[in-house]
Amino acid sequence: MQLAYDGKLSINDPINKYGINLGARWGSDPRIKLKHLLTHTAAGNDFNGFKPGRKFIYNGAWYNELGKPIEQASGRTFGELLMDSIVRPLGMKGTAPSPDDAPNFQLSGFDSAAYVKTMAVPYDWDKRAGKTVKVKDFKYGFGPAAGLVSNISDLAKYAIAIDERKFLTPGQWDTMWLPFETSKGKYISYGQGWFTEQYKGERVVWHTGWWLGYSALFLKLPDRNLTFIALANSQYLSRPFYHFVQPAPFLPARRDPLKKDYNKYVEASDFAKLFLESFVH
Repeated sequence: MQLAYDGKLSINDPINKYGINLGARWGSDPRIKLKHLLTHTAAGNDFNGFKPGRKFIYNGAWYNELGKPIEQASGRTFGELLMDSIVRPLGMKGTAPSPDDAPNFQLSGFDSAAYVKTMAVPYDWDKRAGKTVKVKDFKYGFGPAAGLVSNISDLAKYAIAIDERKFLTPGQWDTMWLPFETSKGKYISYGQGWFTEQYKGERVVWHTGWWLGYSALFLKLPDRNLTFIALANSQYLSRPFYHFVQPAPFLPARRDPLKKDYNKYVEASDFAKLFLESFVH
């Protein structure tokens, strides 16, 4: 969004301008714009002729394609921009791209072996054995959609930066949190990179994170400058939001991993619900 507001790219640019190919029937269809990747509205479905901008279907792999316009418009990698524009200026001293992505992790300047020792060990539930087990031999990639390693203290610094409206103007932040209006004139529960909703008349913006062995929840009441952050070394913190306990090796573009009943409401999480009940009356 910084690049968009600086005039270096437009979220209305077609994906083919940046060599993005989504495969199958979508390919590099110029009807699909960057804003559709940003709002998870690129896929369409059988009932609307797969036209973009009509339906919310969460797709992290397609969101990750936003790295291409970011890099082409800036002349730098996504990792370089993230570290130099946000992580280092905010003093997020424990935050780095996934150690499994060696080229991007090197941008942090950390020793990989030493850094891995500081990370929480990821766990999963072994249903047959009836116990928790360590996740082994699983690699975590890095990009615009996922793969940043952080901690509560560093994310609190980021939350404060948002409260202070750093990186963008206050109006630009508000625009990011507006529900996306589909081409049919309906509003979805997602803005530009953020879930957005109302709880008892209060604006709530949030996002969940989820993959094998790790999960996260970042929730803000922006009009009160209040933030709730939870991190877990299993995927079950985010379990209320997803159909799947285990990440699918290949998730079809039309299959939304988020539960239809829950993808609009953060209070599906007991942790989020308790936070909201405590501060919004």
